[in-house]
Amino acid sequence: MKKMIFLIAMAITATMPMMAQQQQNVQKKQKETRQRLSPEQMQQMRIKHLINDLALDDATAAKFTEIYKDYSKEMGNIRKSYHAKGDKKKELTDAEIDAQTKTRFQQSRKIIDVREKYYERFRKVLTARQTKKIFDMEQRMGRSVKGKMMKRR
Repeated sequence: MKKMIFLIAMAITATMPMMAQQQQNVQKKQKETRQRLSPEQMQQMRIKHLINDLALDDATAAKFTEIYKDYSKEMGNIRKSYHAKGDKKKELTDAEIDAQTKTRFQQSRKIIDVREKYYERFRKVLTARQTKKIFDMEQRMGRSVKGKMMKRR
């Protein structure tokens, strides 16, 4: 009996590194798959997720998709226009900090303007609750992306 238990323990110990390696390979493949997705594919995944979460029928989903693509494009343009240029590690002057702060205020105003504009467009095909859910989900996704970016640094 002791020999049997010893053999089982040895077999388990011998397979543990293989199992760990398999888990690492699966994680590596998942990471590579995520990295290979184009921005269009990522947008399609986001849209599918929203459609499922909002429980939209096909006709409403088609209308929503067109509006959301326009919305996403405008928001992306605002975000791209903000990315600070230059050496991020250099010490900023007070004038540079002031300029960046004012630029952030302008960007925030643009974001609010776009959200108000698209709130009206979304409301033509969705309920107020569904529209709120879109904006809430967008904020969560933004925080998630920001958190992942911070971990990379």
